[in-house]
Amino acid sequence: MRNKCFYYRNSFRRKKLFNANCASCHKLDKNMAGPALRGIA
Repeated sequence: MRNKCFYYRNSFRRKKLFNANCASCHKLDKNMAGPALRGIA
């Protein structure tokens, strides 16, 4: 089993990638250029 540090680093990287590449078009509860993300996955 991997340690907490591994999961923290990966979640931090995913958030950074999302903010850099996706956040301008996708919001949680609002349709923008892309669909709202609430309820996905």
